[in-house]
Amino acid sequence: MCHYLTCPKNIYENPRFDELSDDHKVLAILPFLTNLDLRDNSSEVDIKSLEEKEGYAVQDAFETYFSNRKKKRNSR
Repeated sequence: MCHYLTCPKNIYENPRFDELSDDHKVLAILPFLTNLDLRDNSSEVDIKSLEEKEGYAVQDAFETYFSNRKKKRNSR
């Protein structure tokens, strides 16, 4: 399993994304549900906590991606 920062970043984007999202004012990005397959002696509580943190980390990464994309689009 790879971490979202080390996985290849193959992001599909509709070629008409800018046109389709031009009048959008709000973007909702929900935390991701994650399932970690850890092979160490972590407790179930620790694994659930790590899964929750990973879900929020992915949410944060997407928010950063879309915020940076919007800034680039607005500076054109």
